[in-house]
Amino acid sequence: MQIKPFLYALVIPATLGVSSLAQADGEIPYERLGGLLDQAEDFGFVGFEEISVDDRTKLEIEGWRADGWKLELDVMIDDGRRIKEAMREASAPAWALTRERLNAALEAGRSAGVTHFSQLEVDRDGYIEVEGRDDGGREIEVRLNSADFSVIRIERD
Repeated sequence: MQIKPFLYALVIPATLGVSSLAQADGEIPYERLGGLLDQAEDFGFVGFEEISVDDRTKLEIEGWRADGWKLELDVMIDDGRRIKEAMREASAPAWALTRERLNAALEAGRSAGVTHFSQLEVDRDGYIEVEGRDDGGREIEVRLNSADFSVIRIERD
């Protein structure tokens, strides 16, 4: 089965699915995300559903590989070491984010004020949520349209 280009919605249930949003357990600077997401690509991810920081020490990633298998990967934030790898047979939904679209969603969240990432989630209805903290340390949640990454709503606590 080949995964075609996706229309996306996300964040990370805030890691994902028709994701339920959960409060993340910490944030990491955006600059740290790229290398950790490289681990996911090395593991075979081509579609992303949810990414979230857990226990301030690890990044949990959920998504799919090209043949549709559902993947889960946990990597340590400090050194990128893989601590959990799992896969099961499934079908990748069309709304999953490719790495390119994931990067675009993260950049849209960053442009809207998220400086420390905690979670990204995509949903089947075409929305992406990026959560974290702004440069003032306040919690921020940015809701995006997955078709063009336009900002629909920004909430700060």
